[in-house]
Amino acid sequence: MRRFTSAEELFEKGEVQDKHAYHRLYWTLEEWNATTAAALDAWFARTPPDEALHPYTTSERIRVVAELLGTLRDRLPVWRRQQLAERLRADAEWLCDGVELSLGTHNHLLNNASALSCASRVFDNDPAAERWLATARELWDSQWPALVLEDGSFAEQSSHYHVLLTRTLLEYLRDATLSSRALPDGMWDRARAMADLTDELVRPDGT
Repeated sequence: MRRFTSAEELFEKGEVQDKHAYHRLYWTLEEWNATTAAALDAWFARTPPDEALHPYTTSERIRVVAELLGTLRDRLPVWRRQQLAERLRADAEWLCDGVELSLGTHNHLLNNASALSCASRVFDNDPAAERWLATARELWDSQWPALVLEDGSFAEQSSHYHVLLTRTLLEYLRDATLSSRALPDGMWDRARAMADLTDELVRPDGT
């Protein structure tokens, strides 16, 4: 949103990725104030176009909405919390039936799983959340062993994705630990190797 004065200008002049970023709601996390709230009202008032329902964009939006509910809960009126929760539930239901299986083995599926796992924590003990979490675990168990090589390197051979997805790996390991759930054979060793390589890739200043 920073590059544009309004959502209308974004849709008129923006590129596809600008529109995806808008629908992922990243901008709501920069600063919550009356202007942000009004912009969010405008977003809700729109009929989401196709890019708003892209699986990756939906996955990112789930994470953002969960963060808004978690960090701003005491600052949000009840109606806003309900509005965000309903959006999160609808997105999780849609994503659960629309994960990016057509991509084959791919990092996007890890992101889909992460979002479904996150949504399940927000709606803990809800029957729908059980389905989301089961789907997330199935995706993780099938994708992680295929995407992390024995030496710990990420199969897509991108240092950026390697570091970025180490965070998702930690979510996977945390879920397995908390639920006392076994990982696929050899996955713990690959996870340790991936984390060790991340330590080597990240500089002391965090870059």
